[in-house]
Amino acid sequence: MNNKISITIDPQIEQEILNKIAELNSLLPQGLIVLTEDERKGMALMGDKSSPFVEKAIDIAGQNPVLLPSYVDLDEARKDFEAYKALNRILRALNPVTSKLKDSAQLCGNEALVVGLSIYNGAKDGQHRSIPGAREAVQELSPRFPGRGAGKPKS
Repeated sequence: MNNKISITIDPQIEQEILNKIAELNSLLPQGLIVLTEDERKGMALMGDKSSPFVEKAIDIAGQNPVLLPSYVDLDEARKDFEAYKALNRILRALNPVTSKLKDSAQLCGNEALVVGLSIYNGAKDGQHRSIPGAREAVQELSPRFPGRGAGKPKS
């Protein structure tokens, strides 16, 4: 097996990281929300190209109030836009960290699962060859694969 990652995380360091994440979370402004998938799908997305457009539109509305639709609160629009920019600066700083964490966790999980499956397959082979303890190992591990009958004794 090709082992691509080999790391250990000291429990004290893990706790320190978790404490700092909790501290970071407490610094975030009240009112941040979590959208549902349906809410996300129904929204217009502002990207790097749209940001200058929005900034210019808000500036124009500030200089020419007659162009501002009556239903638009310009102060709230400015507040939303400034929050958007700040949140995106924070996200850009966090993205490399979360990417490394996600990718490393996925790779560690993959490598551990491959080993677990190899052990399970070895136990199944051992069961066919009547190796002591193999049948019990298969029975303990087989609930991970319901309906496949791997751990069921032959009648």
